[in-house]
Amino acid sequence: MGADRVIFDLSPWLPRPEWDPVAREIDRVAPSLIRDRPERDRSYFSASDQTSSHQTIYLRQRHCKAGLLRRRKHLEQIHADTEALDHFPLVEAYIQQQLRGRIFAEIGRAFLIVDQPGQDGILHRDHDFDDLAGNFVWLRTSSAKQLIVHAPAAEAARVATHACWFDERRHHQALDSTAAHQRVSLRVDGVFVAPLLEATRPYLLRPLRPHTPKRPAGHGAR
Repeated sequence: MGADRVIFDLSPWLPRPEWDPVAREIDRVAPSLIRDRPERDRSYFSASDQTSSHQTIYLRQRHCKAGLLRRRKHLEQIHADTEALDHFPLVEAYIQQQLRGRIFAEIGRAFLIVDQPGQDGILHRDHDFDDLAGNFVWLRTSSAKQLIVHAPAAEAARVATHACWFDERRHHQALDSTAAHQRVSLRVDGVFVAPLLEATRPYLLRPLRPHTPKRPAGHGAR
């Protein structure tokens, strides 16, 4: 499964005309938000990556501690809008009008990734759990944002459209496109509607296995 299917094209589900004005808003607002970064608004920036190859602006963020983030990032009940979303009214409308119902049954985390010019991103995978392949949408504001996704025994696939999904257990990397400006993408996590969940299944790196929670120490067989 997934040997010849690496990147699932979401552009038929999310037509370009509805996305383009949103992309322009992001490209206009995100750089100035990063540059100004008022003290009171720092809560929605990632504290760990402000001097690295990219910067993260959280639009929806977890508001309570509820287990491992990688296993909870899709849950709407533990995420809330941040102050950053107030700066992006078109993004907010897009999430509610285009993603909710059409793509997601519920919406969890959402964030912008702003790549710095002249630097490649880090080659990484989000996790390697056997029982989890996150439901998310990846949208780029322009073709200047280049992303490759690796397959185990094939040449890396390159994202060719403005919207896609891939199994986050695959190694992937943002590449410098020699663009002179920052390159931006939006990722929204949630729970896919049933038709989309079924459509993406052939693109999994490997079949999902049922999750078996680890038993607390001291509660083994006696």
